[in-house]
Amino acid sequence: HQRAPLGTLGRLVGAEPGAASSQVLAAAKAAGRACSETQAAIVCTGKQGIPAQTTYWLHEGHVTRIYLVAQPGGTRLADFDRAFRALRSQVRAAFGREPGEDQSLPSWLAGLPPEQQVQALVARHLSATCRWQLPGVGVSVSLRSERGAPLVVLAIEPNLDCSPKALAAALLDLHPPAAPETRAASARLVAACAGMRAAGALAASLAQDPEPAVRVEVARALGNAPS
Repeated sequence: HQRAPLGTLGRLVGAEPGAASSQVLAAAKAAGRACSETQAAIVCTGKQGIPAQTTYWLHEGHVTRIYLVAQPGGTRLADFDRAFRALRSQVRAAFGREPGEDQSLPSWLAGLPPEQQVQALVARHLSATCRWQLPGVGVSVSLRSERGAPLVVLAIEPNLDCSPKALAAALLDLHPPAAPETRAASARLVAACAGMRAAGALAASLAQDPEPAVRVEVARALGNAPS
């Protein structure tokens, strides 16, 4: 793997994994972005290359993973596709290389009337994704549907350990007394590693978790679980 130049991820999303929460808040304030903070996460809104809402998940006061959700200002698939391409270009320029994995939307989708494109994206679970692998971390930009609407996300996450031991631990950590960040991370790992085989466990977590921010992440993980 090639290592990203120091500060590259911070320039993309306002903070590096491992940054202290105080550093995230200071950088956001300097950039004119509004933030709210809980023990589990910092959520900031404002322009980060493009208008977006960025969630910095925390563990013991430090960033562990980052999700930037684009806010393209329109409801057509073309609006979200432009946001996807803009984020892809930003990451490619920052790293100086093409993604290691690059999946586009099917070409026939563009031939549909605009009012049918979003319907097809949702109904057929279509997606476009590009990924870069760095030491210890994966960076991806994806265009997909979530809860019946298009979504564009830039995600910075630790590389997953899908060993049986790690998966068993994650299933246990879907529920309290595990910390909120641990529960959210466990949901993402279970969904990515076990797919729909773990749909029941994820659905139970979604129904029972007391933290709204964790429920959002569990719903997102459930929606992204490979079949």
